[in-house]
Amino acid sequence: ETDDGDDDGATFDATTDTIPTDGEEDEFGVGGLFAALGSFTSCLEVEGYAFIGRPNPELEATDPVNDSGYGEALGTCAATSNIGQAFSDFQSASDNLSTGQIETRNRTLVFWVDCMEGRGWEVGEPSTDTNGLQQPNNLTPPEGESIFGSDDLAECSVVAQQEYEASGEGDS
Repeated sequence: ETDDGDDDGATFDATTDTIPTDGEEDEFGVGGLFAALGSFTSCLEVEGYAFIGRPNPELEATDPVNDSGYGEALGTCAATSNIGQAFSDFQSASDNLSTGQIETRNRTLVFWVDCMEGRGWEVGEPSTDTNGLQQPNNLTPPEGESIFGSDDLAECSVVAQQEYEASGEGDS
C-alpha cells in the first residue's frame, strides 16, 4: 500500500526560519516533506488530476475518488514522489524531539494556526501525541485551493517562527 499523503492530521515544523529545499538537510524532515508534497502534486497534474482524496470503498463506484485512472495516478505519484517515506521520516524526527523542542513547537503552533486561518484555512482543534506534541487536524483549504498545491503551509511556518521569536516567548 502506498501513502498518497492524505493525512488528516497534517503536520508541519515551525521551528526553522527557512524552509529547506530538496538538497538541504533539516533536523525535522520538513524540507523533505514539502519537497515530496510538491513532487506529488506536480506528478498528479502531469497525470491530469488534482488531489481530491483517497479512493473510498464506502462511496459510490462512480465517485471521482474511485476512478481507476485517478487511483493509478495516486499510486504512480506516491511512488515517484516518495511521499510515504517523507511522511515517515517527518514522523520519526517528530518522535525524537526534546521536551524543549516540543514546547517550542507547541507554542509556535498558535502563531501558525493564526496565519493559516488568516489566509482562509479552517484548522481543527490540535491533537496531542504521546510525547505531548500538538499537531493541527482537519486542515480545510480555502475555496479553490488544495493542501498539496498551496505555499501557505510553508509560508505560515516561517511567519509563525518569526512571530514566536518576536513575542519573546523563546527567551525564557
